[in-house]
Amino acid sequence: MRPAPDDPASAPADAPPASDAGTSPDRPVRILVVDDSAFMRQVIRRILESDPALQVVGTARDGLEAVARAAQLQPDVVTLDVEMPRLDGLGALPQILAVHRCAVVMVSSLTQRGAAATVRALALGAVDFVAKPSGAVSLDLDRVAAELVAKVKAAAAIPPERLLPPPPGTAPGADRRGRSAPGAVPRRGPAPAAARGRARPVGAGTPVASAGWARTARTSAAGGAAGGAASEAGIDGTGGAGTAGDARTPAMEGAQGKDDGAVIIRKPAPAQARLTHLVLVAASTGGPGALYRLLGGLPADLPAAVVVVQHMPAGFTRALAEHLDAVCGLRVREAAEGSRLVDGTAWVAPGDHHLHVGPGGVLGLDRSPPRHGVRPAADVTFASVPPALARRTIALVLTGMGVDGAAGARYLREHGARIWVQEPASCVVPGMPVATAALGVVERAGTPEQLAAWLVETLTDPGAEATPVRP
Repeated sequence: MRPAPDDPASAPADAPPASDAGTSPDRPVRILVVDDSAFMRQVIRRILESDPALQVVGTARDGLEAVARAAQLQPDVVTLDVEMPRLDGLGALPQILAVHRCAVVMVSSLTQRGAAATVRALALGAVDFVAKPSGAVSLDLDRVAAELVAKVKAAAAIPPERLLPPPPGTAPGADRRGRSAPGAVPRRGPAPAAARGRARPVGAGTPVASAGWARTARTSAAGGAAGGAASEAGIDGTGGAGTAGDARTPAMEGAQGKDDGAVIIRKPAPAQARLTHLVLVAASTGGPGALYRLLGGLPADLPAAVVVVQHMPAGFTRALAEHLDAVCGLRVREAAEGSRLVDGTAWVAPGDHHLHVGPGGVLGLDRSPPRHGVRPAADVTFASVPPALARRTIALVLTGMGVDGAAGARYLREHGARIWVQEPASCVVPGMPVATAALGVVERAGTPEQLAAWLVETLTDPGAEATPVRP
C-alpha cells in the first residue's frame, strides 16, 4: 500500500510524556494506533475514543514510526497494521516489544496473506487480533467496532509480566525441508534441560485410574504431599521446576537436525496408520504462541494424534495450521469432515465450526450454536470423545480467557483421561487453566515446553495400546 499523508492525529502532542503517564487504574487506557492509511488511523481512533476508558495518545504510519513512538509514549496497548511501507507489522512487532513491553493487538485484512501474517505475529508476541472486514482500507470497520474496543480493553488488562518477549532468534525460520519459511518463527526444538522438570502435581501421589495407561502419575519431590505452593485454584504458579533428566527420545533425535543453528524438521510419512493415543489442546488468547512452544517440542513420530481447538475465526485457523506445519515436527492440518486421526499428525479445528471426535477417531464438523460465545469450543470437542478413546487421552488446557475446556475436561477425567494445564505464570491470560483446575481434575501444570517434554515421556511407553486405523 502507498504511504498515506499523515493526519493530525498522528502527532503525539496531546499525550503526556511517558514519565508523566499515571499508573492509576482510573486513568484511561493509553493506545498507540499504527496504520499506513490516514483514513484507517482516524476511524480506529474514533472507534476507540467512543469509549471513555480509552485514549489514543498517538498514531504512526509505518513500523519505523511505531517503534520510535512506542519508546517515547510508553502506551498500554498498540494496535498494529500488518502491511505498511518501510517496515511492516511483522518487522515492527519484535522491535516494539524490545523498546517497550506492552500489549499489541494486530489489525489485519481477512485475505489469505493477511491471515498468515497475523498468525505469525501472534506467535511473535501479539496478544490478539481484529480482522478488517473488507481489506486493508475498510470503509465498514464499524462492523467490528465493538470487537476492537473489547479486545483492546482485554489486552490492557493483561499484567506486563505476562507479556512474554518474543522467543530468541525471531528471524524467518526453516521449514520441514530445510528451506527458508518467510516470516515464520524458527522452531526451537525440545525444551532445555532446565525446563524439562518433573511434574508439579496438583494432587501429589494421585494414581491415574485408566485401563489404557501403563503408568501412574509421577510426582515431584519438591512438590510435597500437597503439591507445593499450590494456589487456591489448585495450580502451582510459582514457575519453579524440578531437575529431571533429558526427556528427549531417540525417535525425537531422529526427527531433527541442525544446520547453522537452525533446527531442520523432517516429516516422514507414517509407516503405519494407527491411533495410539489422543492429545487434545484447548487455547484462546495467547494460544498461537503457546502452541508454537508446545508443538515445537514434539517429535514427528509422536505415538499420538493431536487435536487443537484454538479460538479463531474462519480463514485464520487454516493459516495457523499452515504456520505450525512449517515450523513443527508434526504434520499439522486444518480438520475437515471425515478426517481420520492418526499418530504423528495434528488437526486444527476450523473457525466457525465445532469439531467432534467420533468412534475410530473420525472427525466431524457442525455449526451448532456457539458455546461460551465461541465456535469452535473446546468443551464441545472434549465431550465428544468416545469413552473407550478417552482412556487413552491427555487433554491440555492452555492460556485463554473464560472457562472453555473446563467442563469438557471434567467429562474426560471421569472417563479415565489425564488433564494437564498451562501454569498461570506462563499464560497471557490464565482464565481457562484456572477454571479447569478449580474443578479438581488437573494432574499437572507446567509451561508449554514442560508439557511437551512430559507428553514425550508419557506417550513413549512401549506397552501402550494402539488402535489400527482402517483406510
